[in-house]
Amino acid sequence: MPLGLIVIKWDNKLGGVVEARYLRRGWIPPSLPTTLLSMHFPSMKIDQSGVDFVKTKIGNIRVLSYFMGEKTKKSIALILEDAENPESFKDKIVKLSEKISAETGDYICKLSKYYSEVFEK
Repeated sequence: MPLGLIVIKWDNKLGGVVEARYLRRGWIPPSLPTTLLSMHFPSMKIDQSGVDFVKTKIGNIRVLSYFMGEKTKKSIALILEDAENPESFKDKIVKLSEKISAETGDYICKLSKYYSEVFEK
């Protein structure tokens, strides 16, 4: 199970900003949000199914990041254990994105609940 996740939003002045986080353990380097969103732009790394994913290792942190779209300019990044295969989480990160996008209120206070529903089943 991933160590946690962060939701990153692009800010034209600041770059990548952590909008929400749920970490079971570990920490996030300050440069991670901007680095991840920069990897999504401008080329948009679209996979065979037409979805924008980035798999990378930044320092000692393994990450699978999913870009939620141009409209929101948000990305969800899973922080993975060393032994975890990022490919096995693609469907789940998309499902989590759908839960966040469908939320009409403040999703941040429900992030741990969404994480449990998607990753602990």
